[in-house]
This record gives sequence, structure tokens and C-alpha cells, in this order.
Amino acid sequence: MGVYEFLHRSFISKDYEYIVKKNTPNFSPADFNEQLLVGKKLVVLDDLVLDMTKYIDYHPGGKFVLNVNNGRDISKFFYGGYALEGNDGNAPAEGYNHSNYAKMIVDSLIVGRYQSETEPQTVLCRVN
Repeated sequence: MGVYEFLHRSFISKDYEYIVKKNTPNFSPADFNEQLLVGKKLVVLDDLVLDMTKYIDYHPGGKFVLNVNNGRDISKFFYGGYALEGNDGNAPAEGYNHSNYAKMIVDSLIVGRYQSETEPQTVLCRVN
């Protein structure tokens, strides 16, 4: 088996589960926004908070993609369901489904779990 076949079988063709440490903190929306305000480059993938601050210069797709999505949920981009821009101009944009190797990199970027607000806020209305 060649190196390419090994990589393809090992990193692309199987499902991957993220490794989240037991002591990983929860991030409320307020916590998340507070970290953004102090200059952190954070994104949300599924329910995971990823710190892209040190990785942004090494992203194979370039800094632009991560800078534009700072503070956002990147799940639709990461799993290939959406493309940030058109690939060839005339052709429809195709998303990029990241390999399991990329998912292994995600493991090293996890800094928390995003806990969205589960209770709807009460809105008072007055009918005249």
C-alpha cells in the first residue's frame, strides 16, 4: 500500500469523532463575545469553540477565510455544505469537505463548548 492510499484510508474514508477533554469549559454567548473583544480569533464548529489565533497563519485555505468568519459558526463551511466564494467564477461554488486529518487539527484547537441560550427571552407586549 502506497503512502497516498494509506493517507486516504486513514484520514479521509472513515468517520471521525472529536476528542474533547473532560475539563473543557463551557462558553456562554457573553463569554464568547468577551474573548472576541480582547482579540481572540474564535469560531464555533458544531458546539465546539475553536481558538484560531495561532493557527490562522497556517490554514491551507488562507487567512482570509478564517478572518472573515471570526466569531461565527463555521460548520456549514467545514463540512462542505457552503462555499465562501465562487471557485471558478462561472461555475457554481462548491464547498470543501475537510478531511479527517483536518478534523484531527481541530482537536488541538478546542478551547470550550458553546452553550447557546436555551430559554427564549420573554418579550412584553402591550395591545391597545
